[in-house]
Amino acid sequence: MGCTKKGELLKSAIEKTDKLKPPFVVALGDLTNKFPLDPIQTNQITDLKNDFKLLDKDIDLYVFCGNHDVGNKPSMEGMEYFEEQWGDSYYSFVYNNCAFIVLNSPILYDETHVKEMKEEQLKWLEKTLEKLHSLNVKHKFLLLHHALMYDDIYEGENIGLIYGDKFHNYSEKNEFHLKKEPRLFIYELMKKYKVTHVFCAHLHANRENDIDHNIKQITISAVGMQAKDDKSGIFIVQVTEDKVDYKYYPFEYVPNYIKA
Repeated sequence: MGCTKKGELLKSAIEKTDKLKPPFVVALGDLTNKFPLDPIQTNQITDLKNDFKLLDKDIDLYVFCGNHDVGNKPSMEGMEYFEEQWGDSYYSFVYNNCAFIVLNSPILYDETHVKEMKEEQLKWLEKTLEKLHSLNVKHKFLLLHHALMYDDIYEGENIGLIYGDKFHNYSEKNEFHLKKEPRLFIYELMKKYKVTHVFCAHLHANRENDIDHNIKQITISAVGMQAKDDKSGIFIVQVTEDKVDYKYYPFEYVPNYIKA
């Protein structure tokens, strides 16, 4: 987000959001383009925080880390720096009987240098879901940067290449979702505690998959660079007592208000 073009796109997103006046917004990771402990990333963080100040003060902002924020092989040093800048890297919050569980997916994607933190997060996830269940929270949503899966929740590690993509062409599909072991652990918890939707990013393209008959995975494109034919925009979710609606809007089609 530090470069001029992406900064202008973010300002457009904030302008559109301010008109809609949602109770909160979520930034799904890759807050910066440069990787951690690079002086340029520090400058990008400063620019981004200044841009976020344009968001209406009545709209809460939630952020979490992507691979660019903490690295493809996260280190404790990189994680500590992220948390100094942004706060906890995994957490949950409840709004109007809806629970949002935010995971730090980079440490689930590659635990090499952060195994203890990864294990702590999974224990925390189980305890958090158990608590939310005991509180009878109606809707539960999982938010993370990497997807849980590409096409199938039980797929292995070597599932082929991506084709026809502007900048992921010939990349391994398994670069864009979690490894099987943490994925299936999380999936079992989702089934047990009735998490119905997973919202993720990372791919820079819009996709939707049925994990099973009760759980959907929605991959959301970016404000900045697009990998496929999507345009820069924002993703709007509306939740009622018995329904979850969502849609990605390119900037030129973002409505001025959302019907309740």
